[in-house]
Amino acid sequence: MPQKTISENLGQILIGNVTSNFAGIKREDGNGFCDNMTGQYFGGCGPGTATPGNIWTLECRGHDYCVCVYGHLSCPDAVSADCGIAQDVECFTLWQAAESWFSEIWDMMGEWWTDFWEWMDNWFEQPPTCPPNLICQT
Repeated sequence: MPQKTISENLGQILIGNVTSNFAGIKREDGNGFCDNMTGQYFGGCGPGTATPGNIWTLECRGHDYCVCVYGHLSCPDAVSADCGIAQDVECFTLWQAAESWFSEIWDMMGEWWTDFWEWMDNWFEQPPTCPPNLICQT
């Protein structure tokens, strides 16, 4: 017996028997299009209107698209092969979107750390107060 994906298991728990790889949940209109791609938070990494770190990635946009077209239970660990074809968008899973968010946070921390050490180096460097071989007054 083939192992079920997370979305199938969640779908079974929340909506009963699941017959498709995408938890059987489609948008109400069922036309395969995402009608809110111009929304203010579309593509932001985070749930709903929360975008911790104000991070926007291609993967988060692709996941938002998948959720818009198929529903939340359809996109945690797999996306349909034809997801996004109708509007030329590459779909991504929740895990891929989360990974892109963590990667951006990691990069931000690295940049901060580099800037901090550069600041420390500059702070400890004291420029010469007097040119060599001269007597200077301070």
